[in-house]
Amino acid sequence: MGARGRSARTPSGRPGVTALLEVRPSRGKGRGLVALRDIKLGTVLPYCGVVRLEGPGVDTTYAMAAEYHDGRGRNGFVSMRGFLVDGNPKLLPGLRDSWKFAAYANEATRGPCNVVSVTNPAITHEALARSFKEERPVIVAFYVVARDIAAGEELTTHYGSGYPRKYKYEPQPPSQAQRDLAEDAAAAVVRDPPGPLLFPAYRGGTGT
Repeated sequence: MGARGRSARTPSGRPGVTALLEVRPSRGKGRGLVALRDIKLGTVLPYCGVVRLEGPGVDTTYAMAAEYHDGRGRNGFVSMRGFLVDGNPKLLPGLRDSWKFAAYANEATRGPCNVVSVTNPAITHEALARSFKEERPVIVAFYVVARDIAAGEELTTHYGSGYPRKYKYEPQPPSQAQRDLAEDAAAAVVRDPPGPLLFPAYRGGTGT
């Protein structure tokens, strides 16, 4: 799935996602997202999905809350009741693989996660409604690397307290410092969108 040999690069000269990441078998978890080379703290990946109705029998494996920003609610976000965002890669046939990678990040089974998920601060109710009506992908969240990740290491995250887990262990949520970093990085991406293949590493408000 990933590019081999010569690195795929964005117009900015940064390595593209397919040169940094690969989906591989993950012991006890099916498949997972693995770093092909070192990835720096603050690197940001988009989490794309299609808005669907909640209900009995709906597969929630790749589901996220359908939240949008309106300046009110919890941290300025409000949930779209009765709906969810499904990031199942099979529902995103028109997107390049690099936009589907985040969906393969598993939860950490021991210790803290190395990737933090934050809701897209630019998402609106209108965008979610259009995604539902047109079955159109939307960037609902960003996955932000919370520490430097070494080549060969699996990227792991925390799905949130409301995720319906079917396993016995309780994953460790990110620290407040990690959340703050992730929120700042997501805000920076929204203010100054980078190229389509890879969002830049974040350092104190600027891309590097």
